[in-house]
Amino acid sequence: HTTDLPARTRIGPYELIRRVGSGGMGTVYAARRTDDYKKMVAVKFVKPGMETEEVLHRFRTERQVLASLDHPNIARMLDGGSTETGAPYLVRSAAWWAVRRGTRPAPSRPVRC
Repeated sequence: HTTDLPARTRIGPYELIRRVGSGGMGTVYAARRTDDYKKMVAVKFVKPGMETEEVLHRFRTERQVLASLDHPNIARMLDGGSTETGAPYLVRSAAWWAVRRGTRPAPSRPVRC
């Protein structure tokens, strides 16, 4: 369950800061990597209740496509995996959500993803 996760929730080496967007199948959180590498990132989860095999397949396909892209105008896929409860997630550079709103480091209002 990933709707409105509280700030400071940890997903692997990432600490969620706040929800920054929500779209058709996912919710995106601003987060920071807190282990040996300090970095602001965006973490996307499948919305709770949408975890059908079809949606999970689409999410995993999106994750794989993003991992293969390398272009200066596309925010990079940095990481991905599953939470302890099995919820898949992907991690992209923070520029993905910051540029969409024209703000840095995080938008003050949620955006659609």
